[in-house]
Amino acid sequence: MSRQLSLIIVSLILSLGLIISTAIFSYSYFHFEKEFGGPGKQHSIVVIGFAEKNFLADLAVLTGSVNSENEIINFKKYLITQGIKPEEVTFNKKFFKIQSEFVRIVDNLYKNISVSQKNKVKSERPQFFVKNTEEIKLSLLASATKNARDKAVIISESSNNKIGNLVSSNTEEVTYGNINSETEFLNPDELDVFSIQKKIKMHIKQEYLLENKIIE
Repeated sequence: MSRQLSLIIVSLILSLGLIISTAIFSYSYFHFEKEFGGPGKQHSIVVIGFAEKNFLADLAVLTGSVNSENEIINFKKYLITQGIKPEEVTFNKKFFKIQSEFVRIVDNLYKNISVSQKNKVKSERPQFFVKNTEEIKLSLLASATKNARDKAVIISESSNNKIGNLVSSNTEEVTYGNINSETEFLNPDELDVFSIQKKIKMHIKQEYLLENKIIE
């Protein structure tokens, strides 16, 4: 074997060894970083947000009767002057039923009938219902969320941390009640139908990350 050929073989062996050594180092370094590198787990904080509000029912129902069928036309005209739309009223002979989302108008109508139409029209007390519960709950969500975050900020600052990203948010409970009553219901259909004003309470659970607090 010539000297030149021997030098070429030795060079190839050294080059191959360098490549293998580099590959082994790179592989070990990658797995070291994967196993031991990067940040540790972060602490989080869980808080309960609360909000409540009073609100008006969104459907009023008023029933009654007129003294004679001849009075129906006059009564229809009277209802229009009181702000009741024709499509909100149905008649079955002398009996009538009014259903309207304008609950204040119906409430005032009942009071006015008892004074100006008492000899011609008889009516029952109006009943007030809650139908659009989703809209009412949405109106509270922002307030309950702010309350939860404010609590989280206070707690975190007391431990020299600060609030990070929101991890989760869930509605814990929504209850309905009557004004001036401590009784609460999960179903708004159980509320006093003769009360035009209702109240709602919402509790939400939220979890926030705490920054600058690392588990080693």
